[in-house]
Amino acid sequence: MKKTLHTSTLALLFTAASAFTLVGCATGGGAPVDDATLKERVESYLKNDSEFDTHPIKVRVQNGVVTLTGIVLTRTELQKAEQDARMVGGVKDVVNNITLNDIMKLQQ
Repeated sequence: MKKTLHTSTLALLFTAASAFTLVGCATGGGAPVDDATLKERVESYLKNDSEFDTHPIKVRVQNGVVTLTGIVLTRTELQKAEQDARMVGGVKDVVNNITLNDIMKLQQ
């Protein structure tokens, strides 16, 4: 009887711990980050990425949603900027309004 009670108690505790973990993941697991802090973090992340040295990306944040604007030379750079922004903790979504510079295509 004690063994069954002990096993049931452990199962109940495990289930409760799992539920708390899932709730924490669903809510982001911590205090929300304000927009100004997110903007600084995304700008810093992009600034430290050598791909964006010659053509800066403008960052705007509203309610945790990051909007990127600017002009890049390659599709890889366009995608990399979005990936960089998504790597920052607290970012809810990224709107990528970066333009691909078509001048390079015309010169080829």
